[in-house]
This record gives sequence, structure tokens and C-alpha cells, in this order.
Amino acid sequence: MLNIHTPSTPGHLRVTQTMVEDFLIDPVLGVKVFFGLELDDFQKSRLRTYWWVPNVIDSSGVSTGKTLAFFLFFNLRALLIPGQKMMVMYQQFQAGKDQFWKYYRDQKTRAPLFTKQLGKVDLLGESEGKANSQGASCYIQYFKNDSEIQMPAPNWLQMASGQKGIDINVLGIDEWTEAEAKGQKDGGVGAINKQLLSRVRRSSFNQFHPLWGNHRVFMASAESPAHPAWRRYRAFQKRIEAGDPNYALISYSYRDFSRKISHTGKSFRDEFRNETMLQNLRSELTAAEYDRQALGIWRRETSGWYSEEALQRCVNYGIAIGLTPEGAAVAAAPP
Repeated sequence: MLNIHTPSTPGHLRVTQTMVEDFLIDPVLGVKVFFGLELDDFQKSRLRTYWWVPNVIDSSGVSTGKTLAFFLFFNLRALLIPGQKMMVMYQQFQAGKDQFWKYYRDQKTRAPLFTKQLGKVDLLGESEGKANSQGASCYIQYFKNDSEIQMPAPNWLQMASGQKGIDINVLGIDEWTEAEAKGQKDGGVGAINKQLLSRVRRSSFNQFHPLWGNHRVFMASAESPAHPAWRRYRAFQKRIEAGDPNYALISYSYRDFSRKISHTGKSFRDEFRNETMLQNLRSELTAAEYDRQALGIWRRETSGWYSEEALQRCVNYGIAIGLTPEGAAVAAAPP
């Protein structure tokens, strides 16, 4: 008797070679087919930048769908390129579960064609904090093509720093500016350079290709040029100015939502632009803070007793003569 194997996946849920080739060229089409999502024009531009540029800093303002784009990029790449090992980092593990991992359960992103490609989920690690609140400190989503997406807690990664096997193809860091600020306590090296970037070293089909090569995505709202993260942002600027196509700085804001009709029947602007939140930001933030958080513009603070430039000169002078200036205290003091 012949041993006939019948595939368990229905024909309409199988991924063909033609689909893979088409979606590798156009990730926006891949998102539409795999997830059933129609993106606004600026969100399509963001996704294509993530897809085709190996090093990206996304400084977009609040409420522009950064986390959803983050999720779509990571999972689409895992679906289309077999054997990808990818890591998503959040400064707090709970934030990662609430913002990124929730999309694995969200009906908006749990389209049948996507979920059929998923494998098991591993929950690794010991505890987060107190002994009576033990739980996983690293989530791993496996895919049927041997790709995987890891989301470890920062402390889990430190404990696993001696494991040589943690080599990855793609690294995504949310709120990377916060990590850079914390890195000042580590002699300016910081967790990003010391613990993370050195792991983006896994072999790829073509390390010099904009798609096949390894990728790094830094995502956070814009900051001031006085912020410790400015050094990395400025380094990207210099590479771009020199004509390097492997680096990109992007920034979108609520103003970019169009009047095109979304899947809900409303325009993208009416559906996703939160006017109440924006009004609160306008009333509670300084002009420079509003530009940074809402518009995604790197801008110095211009309000208060002293300009930010004057404060920075004082800080630099203090460091030069061997002191440790208290910048926050100086900023709050009256003239």
C-alpha cells in the first residue's frame, strides 16, 4: 500500500513561492495579504524604509502607529526569510508584553494566513522582581520556517550575556533614547553597544544586501540635541550626508494621516488622529517638548530662565575642570 501524505494546511492558507517573491519586493502587499491590513501612505513609506534600509532611527511622534509597524516588519520578515533569529527589546518587559506581544492575540493582526505560519511559543526565565511573582522573562515566538522572534527582559539578557549562541539577524529597540541615557552610568558605553549591537552578527544570505543583510531598528520619540542619544542620531546624519544608503532617519507625525478611507469606513485621519490627546499635549508641554513628542522633531528647549545652550556650556565647562555639574538643579534655579 502506498504511504500517501496529505498536507494538513488548506490550499488557501499555503504560502507559495510566487507569494514569497512578490512580498519580498513589496512588503506593503505582504502586510495586506498576510494580515489583511491596509496602511496609510506614510505608514507604507515607514514599512518600506524598515524593509530596505539596514539601519533605521524612527523618531516619529506619538500616535502614529510605530509599534504596529514594528510588529508587522518583524513578523513579515520572519515569515518570508527562513531561519531568521530576531530580537525585540523594551526597557521594561511589561511594556513589551503590553505593546508588542499583544498583537499576537489581537484580532486585528490574527489573520488566518498569518497564524497558520506560527509555531509554538516558549516562555523562558525565572522571575521578574519578587519571589512571589515568578514568571517568564523571555518570550520566543517560533515560525514553521525555523525563524523566531525573541523578546527578553533586560535583566534576562544580562544573565545570558555569556551564552555565545545568542546571535541574531535583526535587532529592534523601543525607547532606545532611554537606554542611551542610562548608558551614561556605564562610562558612555551603555547597554545598547555593550549588550545588544554586538549580537547582530548572525550569518545571512548576503551581508551586503539591503534586504538579506542584518538589520537594526531604533524607535523612540525625538529628543533634544543635548540628550545622550544625540551622538548616535548625529552619527546616522553624517553617514546619510556622506551618501551611505544603509542608514536612514525617518520621522512622521499625526499631521501625516490622510483622508483616505481606512478599513473601518472612516478616514485614516478621523480614525487614528486623537485630537483630545493632542490638545492636552499642546497645553501641558513647552513648544520644544511638543515638537519632540508630537511632531518627531529633534529640538532644543527654549523656555525657562536659561537657554539649553547656555546650560550645556556650563555642563561642558564643569566636566572640563573635573567637576560633576548638577544640570537639573542649575536649570531649576532662578537667575
